[in-house]
This record gives sequence, C-alpha cells and structure tokens, in this order.
Amino acid sequence: VTSSDNLLQIYQSRMILSYIYTTTKRHRLALFELEQLLSSGYESAQVYAALGYVQYMLGDTDQCLEHLQKAITLDPRNTNALNSIGYILAEKEIDPEGALSYCKNAVELKPENAAYLDSLGWAYFKTGRISEAKSYLRKALNISGGNKEIAFHMKATLNAEAERKRSSSEEV
Repeated sequence: VTSSDNLLQIYQSRMILSYIYTTTKRHRLALFELEQLLSSGYESAQVYAALGYVQYMLGDTDQCLEHLQKAITLDPRNTNALNSIGYILAEKEIDPEGALSYCKNAVELKPENAAYLDSLGWAYFKTGRISEAKSYLRKALNISGGNKEIAFHMKATLNAEAERKRSSSEEV
C-alpha cells in the first residue's frame, strides 16, 4: 500500500482494502486502513462514512455517529451517511423522530434505493407509525427482491399491527 509515491493510488488502495476487510468481516483491519487515511491528512465524506459503518459493526455507536456526522458536514448530500445515521438513531432507539429526518433526506435524494426505503420504514415503525412503515417497507421489499433484513422489518411491523388490532378489540 505504501510503496507508491502516488498519494491517490495509496488512498485508493487503502479504501479498497477497507472495503475488502469490511465485506469479509475483518472490521479491525478495515478500521486500521481508514484511520491511516485520516492520520495521513486525507479527509473525505466517503472515508468518514465508511469509518462510521465499521465502528458500528464493532459496537462503538458514539464514535460511529460522530464520524457519520462528520461525513454529512463534508457532504450534506451523502446519502450513505444520511441513511446510516437515520437507521442507527431508529434501531438503537436513540432518537426515532430525528431518524425520520435523516432517512427522509436519503430517500428524497435516492427514492428507489431499497436500503434507504427500509431505513425510513423502520424509523416510522420505531415511532409507532405502522401504516407509513408498511408502505415504505413494502416498496423496499419489492425493490430488493426479498432481502432478509427488510423482510424481518416487515414481519415485525405486521406483527405490531396485528397486536394493536387484538388489543383494541379486547378493549371493546
């Protein structure tokens, strides 16, 4: 990686390595490559967004959110970072209402992205808005061709809806 004098080549190599390490679930190695980029003075929204994801996978939610926010500061239209913050805020129940804002922004920029539609649906679910959640999750599920995580979110939403209906009928 460092044998080249070409900084762009080093940057690209480290990004590719971090991607390979991430997809093979060797997150500590991915973290090392991304931190090397930052310590060498290279800052970009893509590096911070990737770093946020890796830190989330390592269980460091606070650092994850900090780096994702830095990515958005550098590039307010970075849909990956917008969606990631939204999903995490909803999933971890840190700020489900705030999650909606981030997820809506990501979907507005890329309305046919199944992952972004899923995150928006999940944020709606976490705020208790079942019908909105179903609408976005259904669309995400159709676009994705049956992604397992999206299907899990849809099932949780349908189960919550059924539970609400049972509860309301028992009260009558």
